[in-house]
Amino acid sequence: MTIENNLTAGQVINDILLGAGIEAEDITINGLPDNTLSTQLGVFDAVNSNLGLSRGIILATGGVTVAESPNDYPTAFVAIAESDQLDIEPDLEQIMSPANLKDVGVVEFDFTAQGDTLRFKYVFASEEYNEHVCSPYNDAFGFFISGPGIVGNPNYANAAKNVALIPNTNVPVAINTVNRGVPGEFGNMATCNAASPNWQANHIYFVDNENNPSPNATQFDGFTVPFLVEIPVICGETYHIKMAIADASDRKNDSAVFIEAGSFTSTPPLIADLEIINPDLEGRPIEGCSTYRFTLSRADSSRSKTYYIRSEGLSNPTEIIPGLPDSITLYSQDGIKSFDVEIENDLQNSGLRNFQILFIEPEACSLDSSITTLAMSVFDNPALEVSYNPDITLNCVESGEIDIAVSGGQPAYEIQWNNTDYEGFNFTVSPENNLSLSANISDFCGVNQQEIQINVSRQEYPLLNVGVPEAVSYNCVNPVVINPIVEGGFGEYSYQWIQNGNLIHTGLTFNQIVTSDAPITLVVSDLCVPDLSRTILVAQETSPLTLDLGEDLSGACNTNFAIVPQIEGGFGEMNYLWKVNNQVFSNSPSLISEFSATSVISLTIMDACGTQNFDELTVYIQTQPLSVSMTSDTALCKNERLVLNPILSGGHGDRTYFWNGQESISSIYSAILSANTVLRFRVEDKCGYSIEKICEVEIKDVVAHFEFDYENQFRPIINYSTKNSWYDWFFANGDGSNHFEPLMEYDALKGGTTTLLVRNEIGCEAETRRKYDPPFRVFLPNAFTPDGDGKNNIFKAEGQYVDSFELMVFNRWGKMIFKTNDFTKGWNGEGADENYSGEANVYTYRYRAEDAFGRVDEGSGTVHLLR
Repeated sequence: MTIENNLTAGQVINDILLGAGIEAEDITINGLPDNTLSTQLGVFDAVNSNLGLSRGIILATGGVTVAESPNDYPTAFVAIAESDQLDIEPDLEQIMSPANLKDVGVVEFDFTAQGDTLRFKYVFASEEYNEHVCSPYNDAFGFFISGPGIVGNPNYANAAKNVALIPNTNVPVAINTVNRGVPGEFGNMATCNAASPNWQANHIYFVDNENNPSPNATQFDGFTVPFLVEIPVICGETYHIKMAIADASDRKNDSAVFIEAGSFTSTPPLIADLEIINPDLEGRPIEGCSTYRFTLSRADSSRSKTYYIRSEGLSNPTEIIPGLPDSITLYSQDGIKSFDVEIENDLQNSGLRNFQILFIEPEACSLDSSITTLAMSVFDNPALEVSYNPDITLNCVESGEIDIAVSGGQPAYEIQWNNTDYEGFNFTVSPENNLSLSANISDFCGVNQQEIQINVSRQEYPLLNVGVPEAVSYNCVNPVVINPIVEGGFGEYSYQWIQNGNLIHTGLTFNQIVTSDAPITLVVSDLCVPDLSRTILVAQETSPLTLDLGEDLSGACNTNFAIVPQIEGGFGEMNYLWKVNNQVFSNSPSLISEFSATSVISLTIMDACGTQNFDELTVYIQTQPLSVSMTSDTALCKNERLVLNPILSGGHGDRTYFWNGQESISSIYSAILSANTVLRFRVEDKCGYSIEKICEVEIKDVVAHFEFDYENQFRPIINYSTKNSWYDWFFANGDGSNHFEPLMEYDALKGGTTTLLVRNEIGCEAETRRKYDPPFRVFLPNAFTPDGDGKNNIFKAEGQYVDSFELMVFNRWGKMIFKTNDFTKGWNGEGADENYSGEANVYTYRYRAEDAFGRVDEGSGTVHLLR
């Protein structure tokens, strides 16, 4: 179940509740006007639920949305805003006393009934079911009707009658009067007995909805079966109804009353319905086309009855509806009867006219007569308007569009052509010759008709003419240009240039390279002529290609030769291929170059068409040999500068010099050398000729070096200098010598520096100096054995270059037992007189020595005498 709560009270009553024969006015909700939106009044949709009503209005003690599916809450209610709460309704208080009213909902309105009976269908539902049955929470409602002929309760307002009663009783429908016949957990039987002694028998009118698992079930735990209200009324009279509902004692566990949509009816004695046969597209009746179909129905068909008919509001009814009868009779058992009245065309343009048809029933609804009125209208049939092109002109290939636009009259339209090949309002024609068409157009009713005539014609054009030359010539370079003259015809031209069966161009002007003698055909087409051809003869141009390089040339290698070929004939740009001695050299138009040797120069030319020619000449080069004069070998002192200046002659032009492979700016070589060297000199002239010379350089190294032999007193010098040289010695005492190793006493060397000068055969010299510095050394042993075996028998000093010496030996008591000033003598273990014989023991000695240069060595020690 779903609920809408977005309609005003007026919309809910007029659009949802009311059915046939009822007109309502002065609608209120809780005393507020009909444009009020109320949370207590809405529209329900219960098509798939078990409510018993599919659609209608709902009036609830709380918000109407409380009724929505599913049934998932035991005490559902939707609170009303405090400002909207109404707790007073005097007529309901009489039904629900002594309970206090809460959340009252009241809908009231006046209505006029066209029939003699008011009917509507409703269901009462509540959340008070089932637990509060037979309790003070006896939610209830009432339908209070007042008006002419209604005999009600004088205690109710307007002496109204409550028609919300259990069928065939005067007991109001409420919680404690219609239920499942068992008190709820919060109720007792006495309470229900007080409401209605026969309350348990009313369970047949109750539907238990508690814990209903269906997703479409209403939230209310219980409700009544649908009840039908029927109450007599007077036709055409106005009545007042008040629909009221309230909670008893509290604002929880809401209740509601559901009233079926369209069920609030009062069917008149006669019902007249109108159907329009053949209306226009908007459903309106049209003069001369449409038909009124009247259908009369009545509830009481037990006897025959005549109904009188008249029109009101139409000035000329006899011209428009001449077939309308004055009366019609429904015989016994005729509950319904239909008859047709055709609408005629009065040929007046009056637009839309509204009028009424009255059906008068004598002695109906307790009145002298009852009138049933039908609102009627009639509309002029507008004139037919046809729009089309009566004259269509086509070119030679066009198709024509026939397009007929029709308006006015009454659609749908029909068209009938004189030529049965065509049909409809829109089609295409493409006649070979002129064509004349005619047709008749009519509208839906056939009242309006119109004849049309259409002429379709083809245009005429001058003949297509093409002019071209009879013949053209071609070469491989220049395109063949043909400008044809094309005249006449119609529309855009197309061109096809064909040679050897191949399409070679499609433009107007032919501008192409041609390579064949085959004729060229031009095919021209316009929109009307498929093709018109013209043939042009083609011939190839000739221009022999000649080449001349001239006579042979001669000159020096540094001569700049210019060779300009003489060329005639050929086509287009030339390609050049120069070769020198059969090697590709250049592709320039001319050749300007020097040649180092006699060469054969050739040129091959080829024009743009591929034609070639060839010529050659010889360039003779005159030569002058190069000459170089340079020594082939030389000797040089080490680290001495060598300068070589070769003598040159011959060759051509500038020369280039190379020493040992490295280019040099000069032919002169200058360098300081320290090792044997081979020098290679090469000279090259402008023509590329060259000559090479070699010079081997030997380095004569002189070494001056000697050492003193301090062990040899007679040959104190050892000479390590270069052999086979000249030697000059200069000694410290002023003497000199030229020998390789001179003999002299060391006294000649003592105290100064000796100088040696060495010179070889080419004058290379070396000099060295050394100071004579003999080693001064003194050694004494630490033991000796004076046993006469000739080995280590004497304790004596050893050394070199000792000029003066003193040695003293002492026994352990400090007594000197030996002394000598002769470096060559020592102690043999005896006493000073040499008759003393020392014991084996440790003795102390002291010595002092001095050499020729005044150097002194002195010291002391111990020596072991061993026996």
